[in-house]
Amino acid sequence: MIQWLDGSAAVTVEKFGGKAVNLNRLYQGGWAIPPSLGLSTDLYRDYLQTTGLSFRLQLELGRKPLTELRWEELWDLAIRIRTAFLGQPFPESLSQQLFEAIPKAWLRRPLVVRSSAPQEDQQERSFAGLHESRVWVVGESAVLKAIQAVWASLWSERALMYRKELDLAPKGSRMAVIIQPVIVGRTSGILFTRSPNDPGSRTIEAVYGPNEGLVDGSVEPDRWHLDGETGEILEHRAPSNRSWMRTDGHRSEVLPAGLVGRPLNPARLKELHRLSCQLEETFDGPQDVEWTLCGNDFILLQSRPITTPEHDPERSWYLSLTPSIHQLGVLRREIEQQLLPALRREANDLLQTDIVELNDQALLEHLEFCRIRLTHWEQVYRDKLIPMAHGIRLFGQMYNDRICPRDSFEFTRILRGSSLLALKRNRLLAQVARLPTSRQSVEIERLRPRFEALGVPGEIALPLVAQGPDAFVSEAGRDEELESRFLANLGPEEETMARQMIDLGRTAWRLRDDDNLYMDRLREPFRQTVREMKQRLERNPTSLLSGVDLQIPQLSLPKSQFESPPPEPVPSPSDWGQEKRQLVGQPASPGVARGTARLIHNRNDMSRFQAGEVLVCDALDPTLTLIAPLAAAIVERRGGMLIHGAIIAREYGIPCVTGIPEATRVIRDGDRLTVDGHLGIVIRATTG
Repeated sequence: MIQWLDGSAAVTVEKFGGKAVNLNRLYQGGWAIPPSLGLSTDLYRDYLQTTGLSFRLQLELGRKPLTELRWEELWDLAIRIRTAFLGQPFPESLSQQLFEAIPKAWLRRPLVVRSSAPQEDQQERSFAGLHESRVWVVGESAVLKAIQAVWASLWSERALMYRKELDLAPKGSRMAVIIQPVIVGRTSGILFTRSPNDPGSRTIEAVYGPNEGLVDGSVEPDRWHLDGETGEILEHRAPSNRSWMRTDGHRSEVLPAGLVGRPLNPARLKELHRLSCQLEETFDGPQDVEWTLCGNDFILLQSRPITTPEHDPERSWYLSLTPSIHQLGVLRREIEQQLLPALRREANDLLQTDIVELNDQALLEHLEFCRIRLTHWEQVYRDKLIPMAHGIRLFGQMYNDRICPRDSFEFTRILRGSSLLALKRNRLLAQVARLPTSRQSVEIERLRPRFEALGVPGEIALPLVAQGPDAFVSEAGRDEELESRFLANLGPEEETMARQMIDLGRTAWRLRDDDNLYMDRLREPFRQTVREMKQRLERNPTSLLSGVDLQIPQLSLPKSQFESPPPEPVPSPSDWGQEKRQLVGQPASPGVARGTARLIHNRNDMSRFQAGEVLVCDALDPTLTLIAPLAAAIVERRGGMLIHGAIIAREYGIPCVTGIPEATRVIRDGDRLTVDGHLGIVIRATTG
């Protein structure tokens, strides 16, 4: 199961992965590579069987076919699997074999632990950058954790998306690992033997020090384009500022005074050009090569084929939603200081128009103007507001990697309690509900402007508050003790970073929910105009309003985010089948609750909802949030931990299961439901 990559034995792709095979070929061809130890896929298989994680994987992968998972659900799946891997003790029998093979001297120096999946680094598909590598790993426990992290990255959201795109069966996926000592050269870089955008040239990127800063984007490189045949320099781009990754690999900083100028001279560039020609002959195709320069020798750290697979544009967009901490800080200021105030002003201005007084032509023009502005803000939502949610993910991974909790989303207990607008308006409703019944309608009328500004239709407020203050579930609040325990596990430098991550995470958590209410407020003028047009068409079907498109623009989100679809036909009892007694979805908020099902298809159904019922819906849109604190549990067709309903459920500590495709089709009003938010399961007992 453990093999040196030194040409002494056969190394196959099936056992050791494409990256290991390529390193073995480099060694056999006389190229300089670091000493490299390969851990085969058999070790991964034995780890799954010994720990029982194979059953956990079957459960997680069996919730829903990969092709049916939304982007948010893929992240949920990936973080649950990653947390399961990192929280599992490494079996002693396997760790003993491992440390018998690793030289004792290696455990006292920094190591790099790389992925080498059988499907990775192949001519047909590269999987480049989809799996994890850990650098600067020191000591036995750190090595074991790094191996677990690399194994878990087989199920990262990026890797899952790629498998989804290529229609690769995930259940047959395996992972091998490569362990090498860290080689710290004076200069390091990447060599593309064929430039990605110009097959007639070659591209070299170089930085001072180790390669980590270049790979993760924190250090800007010098970049050269060379003529593919002659090696002549066609173009050189210097970085806007010169920095490097410290030789201990911990952070990037300004380049020391002793390192000045370009990291490669013309002679070294010529040498890399010759090397690129030889590598293409060795591998019979273009290569993406990572290298470092030690003394006078180029050492090749890894080599993979350059592939250009077809990409789904939506996947490419989704993978771009990973701004850095610095970028998130800039984005936060733009959203809070510019975008949201402008969005509020525009919605309020549009709502000031008295559409009843407009003639038909003016009403058409007003509708078109609302459509144009809504389309504009939907694009802003896609480009600016959605990326801010990455702050939640960054903190979540940091917390989970350090704490390894049983609940992959335990970290949200530190984020919640962030003054969400949805909670503020629900508190206002509960406040009115505490008044004597005789005063409630008067108070609602007095507060009508405030309610409407928060997106509460007046006709909905009274039926909700009439159920009394005890019907409203209290907010769970922030878990200060959990935050203290987390920070106590960190060193001073880590704690500073963690506090910054918590602050960004809380802001992202709040904005992720608030932006739904702001966008819904902007949709209200469009909805009002559509209602007025429909009323006029009923009075005069042949008016110039006939044939007008009354659909709300749907630029960036599925239809359910705007308007819930009409109720689907309820199947006959003969269609239910025994398998429909248990519905499997995604665990979105922990806890177990029982109650009577109430299907809510749109805001017109809300007055039927009674405290203690289980809210079943397509998606919890901003208006439906009003009844969330009355619910015993929430079940949604739409899936994802970071959708509106899941965030609200966590804020109230209400069990929630999302991502059940058949939820609104199979569940009927009156069914008795048991909602298990730990496992993501809904058990259904039908009405007579």
